[in-house]
Amino acid sequence: MIRVLETVVRHASASLELVEASGLIETRRTVVNGTAQVVTDLRPALRIDATPEVVFSTAPSDLRSVSRPGRVILSRQRPEALSRVLAGRPEEADLAPPPEPPYPVAGRLVLPGGRFNARMFAVDGGGGVQRPLRVFRAPPAVRGDAGGVLSARLVWEEGAPASWAVVTVRLALPVADPTHTADRTYRGQADRRGEVRLALTGTPAPTRAMIEAGALDRTVTVSVLASAAAADTEATDPDALPAAEIRGAGGGFAAEATFTIRPGGVIRLASPPAETLILRTP
Repeated sequence: MIRVLETVVRHASASLELVEASGLIETRRTVVNGTAQVVTDLRPALRIDATPEVVFSTAPSDLRSVSRPGRVILSRQRPEALSRVLAGRPEEADLAPPPEPPYPVAGRLVLPGGRFNARMFAVDGGGGVQRPLRVFRAPPAVRGDAGGVLSARLVWEEGAPASWAVVTVRLALPVADPTHTADRTYRGQADRRGEVRLALTGTPAPTRAMIEAGALDRTVTVSVLASAAAADTEATDPDALPAAEIRGAGGGFAAEATFTIRPGGVIRLASPPAETLILRTP
């Protein structure tokens, strides 16, 4: 029989859990025969396997961090109940995390290798909470399939790059049944220069009837979150970006802009007659 003289019990104060926010976000189908009914299939959150590097700008003086693939574990020396040495075997009650007041944690997070954009963050730690942090693929790391890739260079009306803007694209899908509509939503983040790429993965191939009829075009609706203060900065917090307005084909600005595209290859979006997608603050 093994005799346990003492047990060390340590509790994490909090953890930052990285999830990929790029690409296909959801598929939505709406039945419009009679009462409208929306059926939404959300893509499960994808964990990141890279080990992040974090530089804290706000943190308690006793905070310690350990980076692991896809997460950052935060620990503290206080309260003392977070780390204890117990005599003998612990009881179940001894393993319960102690109460801990929340505290602010902020900083910059970088994933090595250049596949993902860096980001700023500001969250509350404490109490063993797990905080998800969205990270987006850098434009060069976005790879498409037969559906093609949407690309654009986002700039502010004054010409400065819309660095780190988050772009959401809703693609209308062809549906044979006239009582239904369907669309898919994709999301991506621009880099420091305002360049963004979104892979239209899983876009259904056109049917023979559609090809024979020449009905190959699709409609996409674009919306953008961006801050002029982030222009040409090293990173920003994508969760704190406000909505921006987009200049559409008619020359006016609105919260959304609609474009007609033909899936396949690289499809460039722009505010005509410019070669860039032009934004302004509402």
